[in-house]
Order: sequence, then structure tokens, then C-alpha cells
Amino acid sequence: MGKRHPRYVRSVGHALHLLSLFSPERPHVSVTEAAKVLELGKSTISRLLSTMAAEGFVTKSPETGRYGLGLRAYEVGLAYLSDLTLRRAAMPVLEEIAFTAHETVYLGVLGDRAAIYIDKILSPLSLRVDSHIGFAIPLHATALGKVLLAAQPAEYADALIASGLRAHTRRTITTPRLLRAELRRIRAAGFAMDLEEFEENLHCIAFPLRDHRGMVVAAFSVSGPAVRFTRPEMEKHRPLFGQAAARISERLGFRGSVQKAPPRKRRLSRRTAIGSVAPTSRRGG
Repeated sequence: MGKRHPRYVRSVGHALHLLSLFSPERPHVSVTEAAKVLELGKSTISRLLSTMAAEGFVTKSPETGRYGLGLRAYEVGLAYLSDLTLRRAAMPVLEEIAFTAHETVYLGVLGDRAAIYIDKILSPLSLRVDSHIGFAIPLHATALGKVLLAAQPAEYADALIASGLRAHTRRTITTPRLLRAELRRIRAAGFAMDLEEFEENLHCIAFPLRDHRGMVVAAFSVSGPAVRFTRPEMEKHRPLFGQAAARISERLGFRGSVQKAPPRKRRLSRRTAIGSVAPTSRRGG
């Protein structure tokens, strides 16, 4: 084993090494076997397995006393596979979108009361939006976040509202009644827009992505400076973006159709002078 990081937690390392013992060739292990392979005391292995069993990562057979992987371990593995499947299904299509729109495209999923970017394609233009992968954006103030929020149960939105709706710009929706109305509009229209709600001089449009169950499992957004990626420009590309969302959803196994009502017209945001836009915006929507 190479040199360990100074913040390495030995007990966590032991637990992860113990978890890695399970494989198709070795679906079950005993305390004695694990202690021998990992060269640790039986009491240490027993405590680790008991803790992992309490958290659902392993299960103990009452007949043999041996341990196997638990449901929680499978859920973590499925999350990893799902992420791979999502990227493989989405990125080739999103590359086409980025090439056509010449704006930055983000792929995001729902996190802990936030949307998380898991991949991106940068605009080739010097004046562009750029946020790092893993960046968390608010659900109520971004197009991608609102699309994901609109797909959640009402109780989820209620909890988010109860925690407070922070104003990021003067256009951020901070009133519960207006946010609920916006979510209804998004569910009916099938897409969301962010017209400088998260960051001044930034426009975004986002679409949900569905899996084989019809559940919204992710979303993508197209983001650009407001001076170039105007409301009319977004509307011009909206059919193409919608088709891309349908193609990705189909690649994820979705075979149904979502009925959409015609969206209500929204007031255009004011035009922004070119000189007020920074060469590279750090955030997206």
C-alpha cells in the first residue's frame, strides 16, 4: 500500500477493505476468514461487521454466521451504475446540443436540497458560463434546479420552502405562492427557464430526463450570457432541446409520453449591456 494521506482514518480504511472482500467469487465471509485475509484481530472484524450490519451494508446468516452484502451496499452500487448509464445515454446527445447552441450545457441530478452538476460541455466562445463538476446550485433559483424540484412530491417542495428561499438576485423567486405556481407551470410545460434568477446577466433553460419508470432522474440545462442567450434565442432552440430530452429519456428506457399544456408567456428580462458581462461566468443554471 502506498503512502497514506495524513487525514487517513484507519477504522474507515479497515471497513472499506472489509467491504471489498465481497465478490462474485466470494459472496460470503466469516469473521475468521476476514481476519486472516486482512490481518486484523477477530474482535476488530466482528465490531466492523456488526456496525456495517446495523447500517444495512452487510447481513448475517443466522444459520451459518457468515456475512453477505446487504441492501444498502447494492443501492450504492446501483447508484454508481446509474450514474454511468446516465452519462453514456446523455452526453453524446448533449454534445450535439452544445455544438448547435454554442452555449454551455450541464447535466445534473438532485442532491441534498440542491441540484448537482455531474458533467458539462463548455461553450466554445470566450464569453461563456463555466462551473465545476460537483457544483451545487439552488433548486428554487435555477432552471435545472426548478425542473428537478417540479418532479418531486409536494412535501419535498414544502420542506424546501420551510427552510427559506434565499434571494440570489432581485429576480429570484422567494415567495412560496409564486414558487408553487412556477412549479405547476414547469410541470405543464415540460421545461424551466432562469432569467437572471440565480446570477445577473445569466440565462438558462432546462429539461427533465426520465428513466424506464417515467421518473425524472436527472435534467440538463443550457446556459449562456443574457446578452447573447436571450429569451427569443432560447425559444428558437427550445424544440431542439425538447427533442434532445426525449432522445436521452428514450435511451434511459422511457417509452411513455408526457402531456404538456402550452406554457404561459413570461415577461422578458431587460436587455443587458455587453460591457456588464464578465468574460467567463462561474455559475450556470
